[in-house]
Amino acid sequence: MTTDPEHDARAAGLQPQGAPPGPDEGEPTGDAASVASGDGSGPAADARHMIADWGWLPPVRAYLDRIGATVTGMRTARVEQRDGKYVQSRATIRLTKEGAEWRMPVRAAEGENAADFEPTDSERLLIVAAAAAALWPEHVTPWEARYLPDALREAQKAGDLFEFRTIPDAAGHSQIIMLEQRVYRANGDKACLPWTYWDDNQWRRLEPEGLLPLWGLDQLKTHSIVFLHEGAKAARAVRRMVEAATPEAKAALAAHPWGKELQHAAHLGWIGGALNPHRTDWSPLANAERIVIVADNDGPGHDAVPKIARLLAAYPVTVEAVRFTTEQWPLSFDLADPFPAKLFKKAGDGPPRYAGPTMRDCTLPATQATRLGNPPPATGRGRPSTPPIILRQEFAALWIQIVTPSGTMFAPKHNPALLFNPQQFDAINRVFSHVRRLSEVFEAQAYKSIVHGIAYEPGRLPGIINLGGQRVLNTHMPPHIAPWKDTSGIWEQFLAHLFPDKEDRHEFCRWLATLVALPSVRMMYGVLLVSVMQGVGKSTLFDIVCALVGLQNCSTPSASLIVNSDFNGWLARKRLVAVHEIYEGGSWKAYNRLKSAITDELLLVNEKFTATYNVRNQAHFLLGSNSERALMIEQSDRRWLVPRVTEAKHPDGDAGFWARFHGWLASGGHGAIVHWAQEFVKGKGHAVRPGETAPGTKRKSHLIEDSRSAEERAALDLAEMAKAQGQPVILVEQDYLPWVRAAGGKRRAGSDVPAHVIRGWLASAGLHVCKHEERPKVDGRNQYIAATLPLSGDSPLAGRGWAELRQYRRTPDDLGGM
Repeated sequence: MTTDPEHDARAAGLQPQGAPPGPDEGEPTGDAASVASGDGSGPAADARHMIADWGWLPPVRAYLDRIGATVTGMRTARVEQRDGKYVQSRATIRLTKEGAEWRMPVRAAEGENAADFEPTDSERLLIVAAAAAALWPEHVTPWEARYLPDALREAQKAGDLFEFRTIPDAAGHSQIIMLEQRVYRANGDKACLPWTYWDDNQWRRLEPEGLLPLWGLDQLKTHSIVFLHEGAKAARAVRRMVEAATPEAKAALAAHPWGKELQHAAHLGWIGGALNPHRTDWSPLANAERIVIVADNDGPGHDAVPKIARLLAAYPVTVEAVRFTTEQWPLSFDLADPFPAKLFKKAGDGPPRYAGPTMRDCTLPATQATRLGNPPPATGRGRPSTPPIILRQEFAALWIQIVTPSGTMFAPKHNPALLFNPQQFDAINRVFSHVRRLSEVFEAQAYKSIVHGIAYEPGRLPGIINLGGQRVLNTHMPPHIAPWKDTSGIWEQFLAHLFPDKEDRHEFCRWLATLVALPSVRMMYGVLLVSVMQGVGKSTLFDIVCALVGLQNCSTPSASLIVNSDFNGWLARKRLVAVHEIYEGGSWKAYNRLKSAITDELLLVNEKFTATYNVRNQAHFLLGSNSERALMIEQSDRRWLVPRVTEAKHPDGDAGFWARFHGWLASGGHGAIVHWAQEFVKGKGHAVRPGETAPGTKRKSHLIEDSRSAEERAALDLAEMAKAQGQPVILVEQDYLPWVRAAGGKRRAGSDVPAHVIRGWLASAGLHVCKHEERPKVDGRNQYIAATLPLSGDSPLAGRGWAELRQYRRTPDDLGGM
């Protein structure tokens, strides 16, 4: 609303309030009742003695001028102040009649003192006397907008006139509560002018008495889901689009990035500005199932959300809010505006595809959490009773409380992947609560929202599930990527470039397609990509795979974090762990830590500021490096697929390939890859089976050979020296371990290579290592031994005790190891 009605009227080319329409304005000929029904019959009402509004009464005008108030309704005025493009109400003054008694209640906004706006006793007496003597018209609600002044007819033709109707009756008929005219000034400003119809057959530029109506109420007869827009213009624009009544609207709906989510719902608009949601009549929404607030992308719009949530708390409705960010959307953006061009990406000759966030990504819970109950009866002693805090069930239905032996966590039902400790939960919902520690109220009053554990099950629906007879929260959220068939072949061209070897490429495709298309399968091996040349496409592949599993299901820790950190949040509730650069070929620590992470089925999750809990390990590993010593790998390893990666920067020297490929990805290429994966796993033997180990590759063999540590080479040399003796040789663990760890005696300090790894090296070189249960007692303790001949079967060493075998014992020094 504007603060200068007469100025707005003149700017719009309108007559002053209450001026009778001229002959060219279609003066009605029906009485009040017939005009309200829209049939146009009957004599015209006599308007000569009707007042235009209470501002025409001299005592009222003097009083309103004194306090700086503006007439907004027949018996209503407001004191307002402008805040940028918004107008905020400071106080509302109404003239009411109860029986024969006239009253003037003053309602001040929060932070204002009502006494500052009260009339004096003499002003009140004069106003009441003038009101009693006046002839007041009555507001009526016609079926149709007839007998409009010229300015309103022009606004109607221009699409700048909005009808606010009642909810339809049983026959589907609705009446006009008010009209709103949008006026555009020469300086670019706009004003929204209210118009109501009265029983003297006059359209007056006044609001209806009481609270303001919502635009679009006629949709509530057929919809229980409501999108609540800031202003009638945005609501009408989206409504027309989703109703798709014209070819243009149908095309706009098909092209809109959020078209599917916006369909099958009512689109209503609240008026009066983002600063004044308290002026709206929200009661028609009492029977709504779900309300989504879509405020403008600015400060007042964001601040309006909790205010509306509190007002809607009078009704049993669930409230959410769409929150735009200025990084992606311009200031003051609403859904009547076109989406920014930067959120669309073009690939090749095809049309641009939307590449911005989904509506779900931008939607947050906004339901009022608590209400005040009735205080206990006063006893007359001590401090006054305080009302109890009651948790609203509509809020409790949106959250899940996870109780574990080590503590409590909270998760929103719309995205159970988000876990919050009690302090975070309290902070997030503080604006919707009467208390600071909402978590304590929730724990005491939301028993049905409690689960007793956390799960991460990619093959099952997110939310509350039964796992092992226990009610738990499945926190896995699948990515929302719509598959589509692509015939360009650019994805296959990328794979052929990155993996020149056909067999290696096929094995990687098996791994990737299974990861994407069969989330219930946990593969028991990871992928290591090594190329000395940078810029060949490894990082691009990493980004693609992360997007395909969903960023919320992916972590990108450093190698140092994996090896050295006591926290394992990087592994918990993840389907993919992507390490872009790993250079751990100088130590077995990384290999052993990753080996455990790949094979362990159950994790004890230890994250900062969160209670510990157990969850199944669902992680897969994708590692990259530009070093030939990326990772120390055992000769007998079956946990890593190492395909050959290209050393060329462009496919077949095509320098323009990367621009086309990234454009293709940005325009929806991930959906094409999902379709490819779904089709790939349908082939016989293409999907990786549960428990299957990594196939060997030439690249892996070369990498193992090139990355052998000094300790491994010492162990292999020791085995060769033993086999070259021409007679049986037995190596005892206490003799060879220090020598191998010192790299064949070349270093003073021994390394941390595990004993089982060294035994594996000796076995890979052809020595026969005894089993754990067959260890002989040597020098007072059971020890592993490694022999050049078998220790079982028909071997000369088979079945002999240590007393007979000790004659073949040799130390590395005995064999010439110096």
